[in-house]
Amino acid sequence: MRRETLYWVGSEVGLTAEQALPDCLLLAGFDPLMLGYEKKRNVFLPQAYLRGIFSLSGIVMPPVLLHGTVAGRWKRSGKRLQITMFRPFTPEERCSAEQAAEHIWGDTVTPVWLDA
Repeated sequence: MRRETLYWVGSEVGLTAEQALPDCLLLAGFDPLMLGYEKKRNVFLPQAYLRGIFSLSGIVMPPVLLHGTVAGRWKRSGKRLQITMFRPFTPEERCSAEQAAEHIWGDTVTPVWLDA
């Protein structure tokens, strides 16, 4: 088994892990956070959700990042924001995702929750 050391650079500027990222981020498809790592070694993407973000044809779906970890993907279609959950979201996590959407689109979208 190969061992490696990962570093947290936020501590160098006085940030804790909790302060560095908002509770929820709606990342773009092909986001550098997904592409900046080898797929199977991405610290933000659990291996169980790999195919939910990276398709076999090379498409990178836009992920929902909750508490620094991919927990779903999203797709906007008109006024609908389809959020596919890879695991059940708590009511607080749903609220965080809705706030992230409102931050981006205001009140012009309505979230629709789907299970993967």
